[in-house]
Amino acid sequence: MTSTPTPIDFLIDSIRAHNNSIRNPNPNAKFPCGICKFDVKHNSKAILCTSCDKWVHIKCHGISNEDYKTRQKLNLENPNLVDDELWECLKCITDYRAIIFPFGYLNNFEIENLNSLDSIHLINAIPEFEICADAQKVNNLNSNDIDENIVHSINSRYYTCQELFNLDDNSNDFKLYHTNANGYSCHVDTLREFLVQCKLGFDAICISETSLQNDAKIPENELLQNYSDPYTSNTLTSKGGVAIFLKKELNANERLDLKVCNSEYESV
Repeated sequence: MTSTPTPIDFLIDSIRAHNNSIRNPNPNAKFPCGICKFDVKHNSKAILCTSCDKWVHIKCHGISNEDYKTRQKLNLENPNLVDDELWECLKCITDYRAIIFPFGYLNNFEIENLNSLDSIHLINAIPEFEICADAQKVNNLNSNDIDENIVHSINSRYYTCQELFNLDDNSNDFKLYHTNANGYSCHVDTLREFLVQCKLGFDAICISETSLQNDAKIPENELLQNYSDPYTSNTLTSKGGVAIFLKKELNANERLDLKVCNSEYESV
């Protein structure tokens, strides 16, 4: 008797297959493509990745024939360009981003299935999230270089709801909580119930997709106890909008120069 695979089984198998394809490239390929692992023939349309030093089919990278021909023409006109130009394949770009951002290897279907998971086992298969903006540098916005804004002493991890409920608020750390509300008014009771069961006492609660439009404000009966009135940036679309609740004892200043509300995104 066999049991029906669950979404978590499907996701873990997908990641395992992905990792196996990296470790076990096609043994018969003399010059395996850095993405599909199939052989790159002498007459194949391919580009050499300067990061992994592997040839990559242009179709695997999504390069059109026109762009490839333009690139060949430039190389003929300037032979030194081949040696001087840095070019990274999608595989190397994805690997780099997956180190910094979680879920980098999951496709849209797998991410959609992630919403139905009750297990934390999948989290063990993705990279740890170790990136945060350096407050002093971001305050002046002197640099847009992400490497200069990383605080290496911060080591965040993932928790299940039950693990969070069991944590005690025994530190002076600044604790920030974020959730995608998908309509704040519809889910404020669920948020309140979560905060009651959690003992951490978050300093800041960040909400995305509040669905607040135009000049609408969060009604008084939907405000969070012990938190000040939220800083908000509403949305011009059917979904969107962001809000930040802060503990009343915190002294905060809103960066109006960073407050954005347009058809592309909102920030506060």
